[in-house]
Amino acid sequence: MTASFLDRRVATWCLVLAVFSSGCAKSCAGSKSSKRGEEESVTTTSNDLPRPSTTPGDAGAAPSCGREVQLHGQGYDAAARKCLWDAYQAKKPAGLSLTRHTIEGDPITFTLRVLEDSSIEVVEDNQDRFGARGVRRSTCKTLEQRPSADGRSGFLLSGCTGSAEKIEVP
Repeated sequence: MTASFLDRRVATWCLVLAVFSSGCAKSCAGSKSSKRGEEESVTTTSNDLPRPSTTPGDAGAAPSCGREVQLHGQGYDAAARKCLWDAYQAKKPAGLSLTRHTIEGDPITFTLRVLEDSSIEVVEDNQDRFGARGVRRSTCKTLEQRPSADGRSGFLLSGCTGSAEKIEVP
């Protein structure tokens, strides 16, 4: 190998690291990160966000219940989910952003907003490189809590118009 070839490889890796570092600075801001064995867990809880605020991406629309970011099973935020459920039952506007990562680390984000008429606006931003990528929007009539065997709860939305008739949010 020649010196110029090695110089180009080193420069390329430096550029790759710089791009990833700057991307993480933006996307990881405000989150907590900890190592667990070989996996990295990133958690953002509703306590990390000021209240009241507004639902992400829609300033002035609804008080925010926060953002939940799950990576490999870590980061579940029961308080944020309860906040949305309580707002729905009380027929009060609120919003919650839920992000889960695929095993490869690709984010799938559901943004749920309880509207003044008690309908629920759902925006799914799927960045799964092996799945159905894209942004889908729906408005649903009902929201149900779906408990799982591990004591966590997800949501089932039904009576939806838009991208799907029913939407399951784990």
